[in-house]
Amino acid sequence: MDPDYARKMGLESSCMQGLCSFGFCCRMAIGALIPGQPERMKRMAAQMTSVLYPGTPVKFQLWKMEEGRVYFRFLNQTTGKPILNRGVFEWE
Repeated sequence: MDPDYARKMGLESSCMQGLCSFGFCCRMAIGALIPGQPERMKRMAAQMTSVLYPGTPVKFQLWKMEEGRVYFRFLNQTTGKPILNRGVFEWE
């Protein structure tokens, strides 16, 4: 996003697109759960609930529900506000 356009629209700066945040979560989940084996991933879904600005510290949380399934959320570490919430990641 163009920083000048972002400010014109009332944002403090350019924000990361939701798909970018989703991609970071996917890479972190693969690294934590099935390192080096991305082909084992079956499904991933999440609800985008907030904007993420470049340089914002983030936290990725996982809860293992059963073998092959975790729930996750991606948080703004400064505010504690979820960026991606109610996430699910499944693998075989």
